[in-house]
Amino acid sequence: MQNSTRHDLLFPFEQLIDVLTSPYDEQPSQERYAAPPRPEQIVRETFCGT
Repeated sequence: MQNSTRHDLLFPFEQLIDVLTSPYDEQPSQERYAAPPRPEQIVRETFCGT
């Protein structure tokens, strides 16, 4: 895999890892990770298959 393609694919994951390394620090450039879920993203039921 070319480096540029790999970087493009991993960039969102690397961004999330950066945010999670300091979860209690203000990170204005990463506001989307601090936003509450949209109504359609709220989990209303869970299932445990064990």
